[in-house]
Order: sequence, then C-alpha cells, then structure tokens
Amino acid sequence: MNLELQELLNSVEQATGYTVSVTTKEISTHASFVSATPERPVHAVFINPKYAQWGDYLLAMQCSMILIKWKDITRIPDFSPDPQIVNNQIRNISGKMENIPAPAAQKFSSMLISGLLQQLNSIPIQMMAVEICRDRCPSLHRQQNESIQNELREMTSVLDKKIQSTTPQEIFERCVAMNAAYSYHWAEVSGDASITLSYQAAGFCAKGKELLGAYKTIDPKSVTRYQETVDSWAGYLNLNGWYTWRYRSNR
Repeated sequence: MNLELQELLNSVEQATGYTVSVTTKEISTHASFVSATPERPVHAVFINPKYAQWGDYLLAMQCSMILIKWKDITRIPDFSPDPQIVNNQIRNISGKMENIPAPAAQKFSSMLISGLLQQLNSIPIQMMAVEICRDRCPSLHRQQNESIQNELREMTSVLDKKIQSTTPQEIFERCVAMNAAYSYHWAEVSGDASITLSYQAAGFCAKGKELLGAYKTIDPKSVTRYQETVDSWAGYLNLNGWYTWRYRSNR
C-alpha cells in the first residue's frame, strides 16, 4: 500500500480508536464512509468500482473526512435534514410542476431536495479533505488531479439546458452555486483555472466565489470548521432551518 495512505489510515486509528475497512460496492457516489460506533467498531469505506482506478486517492479522501468529523471525539457531528421542513419543501416544489402527475412530481421533488441537502453537507467537507490530501499525500497528486477533473466534468453536466429547464430555479441555482464553489476551490489548489470556464459562461461565477469566500473566512484550525462552513453556506443559500446538527460522543 502507498506509504502516505497507510499513514493516513494509521492517523484515523490513532485519532478515533477504530480501524478502517474498505469495500468495493456499487453506490451512487464515487466513494462514501460510515463512521464507527461501539456497536459497529470499524469505519466502513465504500469505493464505487466505476472509479477504482483512483481508489487510493478516494480512500485517502474518506480517511481525511473521518479525521475532520472526529476532531472532537466528544462531539462527533451528524447532519440531519429536518423532516417537516423537507416535506414542506417537497410539497411546495411539486405543487409548481403542473405538467407532471402529482406522484411523479413528489418523487422528483424529493430527489431534488435530497440532492441539494447532500451537496450542502458534503461539498464543504470535501473541500477540506482535498486540502488534507494535497498536503499529506504528494504521491497521490496524479490520482487526485484525474479524479477531481472527472468529478468536475460530471458536475458541469447539470448545466445542460434540458436539465436546467426541468429543474426548479430555486433548486438549480443553489446546486450550481455549490458546484461552482467546489470548482473555484480546486482551481486555487491545483492552479488550473480552466475548469471554471463553464461556470463563468453560465453566469455562476459570482455566487461560486461568494461561497468560496465564506469558506475561506473560517479559521482552518477550528475544530468545528466543517459545521461552521455548512451553516455559513446555508445562510447564503437561504437553507437555514432545513437541517439540524446531532452530536454523539465516542467516550
């Protein structure tokens, strides 16, 4: 195994008291993890086989995100969408889809709201993890570059006119703004600004930079940087109250 990756795995075990298991699994994302608990004493990382060529980097990213969430083992954060707010938003958005049968409109709206909140929860911590991997895993830079370039190409697919025309504006603009922030962040980390051109052409330059600016104002040493960034973005995107933080202790 890559030495730098092994050091990250060791850091996770030292910081949390639990080891990491890695499984290849068909999932909807490139990779994911489920944090350990006393009842399930291992951090379970899942790598989508479609992206296995970047497996070491994706594992390094998941380890980095575990370290971020477990900075304070007495207050491990979990992002929890508010069911009442979510249901209200689903009804609100589906009610505007006059040309779609009600059941289909509700299902589509539910998918959109779920995806929006998943972005709010995941993109800030991904940006933090990207920085950790860039710093701690120089030998994985090639994998990181290729993986993120591929991810960004997938993200820009939502700029397609057909997708834009079928997605409610209040959902579309928020999602694209977060994608743009991720793109601008990687442009700064990698030094390759060409990846932001799609968002500039689509008119999402300002909002993406605004969210990135909010991210950069938060102290990188803060134990709660992840939660602070999510909350800050929620304020910019008018998503306050759509979720709550739940904390658990590993002690």
